[in-house]
Amino acid sequence: MNQYRTPTGALIIGATETTPCVASIAGINADGTPEYDGNGSTMDWDNQTARTRGDKILFVDENGAEWTFDQLTPLTA
Repeated sequence: MNQYRTPTGALIIGATETTPCVASIAGINADGTPEYDGNGSTMDWDNQTARTRGDKILFVDENGAEWTFDQLTPLTA
């Protein structure tokens, strides 16, 4: 297992993911938008998926920028 850096030298700290959830609402406004009640969301961790650009997984660096694996360089020991 390796750690990676971006072309700018920033360290990769994670993968960008999408996780479905159900947000708690108090009701629905007349225009069809939800009125959130602030009681949180129930996360559906079993259906978490990696975000991609094309068919390449997106990784995030320590500055919040997203990169694909082919743009990264492994750290050398």
